[in-house]
Amino acid sequence: MATETHDPILPKTETGTTMAGVVREAWLATAELDEVVDSDTRQSAFVLVLEAMLRDGELGTPVASVVEADTSDDSYEIVEQDDLYPTPDLRTDAISFYLGIRAEQVPLLCTVEQAEPIIQVNPDRLLTDRPTPIRDIAVLLLGVRTAVALDTEIDDVRRAVEQHCLLDETRFSETMQSSPEWVVMGVRGSDRKIVRLRAAGVDAVRELVQQLVSE
Repeated sequence: MATETHDPILPKTETGTTMAGVVREAWLATAELDEVVDSDTRQSAFVLVLEAMLRDGELGTPVASVVEADTSDDSYEIVEQDDLYPTPDLRTDAISFYLGIRAEQVPLLCTVEQAEPIIQVNPDRLLTDRPTPIRDIAVLLLGVRTAVALDTEIDDVRRAVEQHCLLDETRFSETMQSSPEWVVMGVRGSDRKIVRLRAAGVDAVRELVQQLVSE
């Protein structure tokens, strides 16, 4: 009986081949993490590496060129990350939808007049009613910035904590390193580290927000 064979499925365009190569390179770049980190962290690392490679035009093909080569729709527009929600109303809608609250409740948590929302929660409420105020500010900031598609660096979290007069470097460092609700990505010793919510963090921020807006 003859054995049926299948030809491999290959990209049909030069752009497709390039993109497939980028994905493969990003996967190989994180494959060695298998034995030293958990699956969630490895997946987050893969996403970060892939985004960085596409943003920087890995393999000589800028991401903008890839999009332009694959579309004939003149209305297709490439926007910068900060331009995804260019008005306060759009930012309010995005935050209210992501956090599961009403639009009129968003000002109880943050201001949205600028492209980067600013947390504005009464620190007395966090200090008196919550056992972990640094964690609460961190998870709230991550939730709000995630809602409007902004990356969050660890220094963004530090500034938010400091603005609420809660900054204690020892406790801050311990909280950022130990929380199961987010993952900190970056090269050891690097000044730039990205913080991203895990699934548990999404649940945590929505639970926190419900308590804050109902008080």
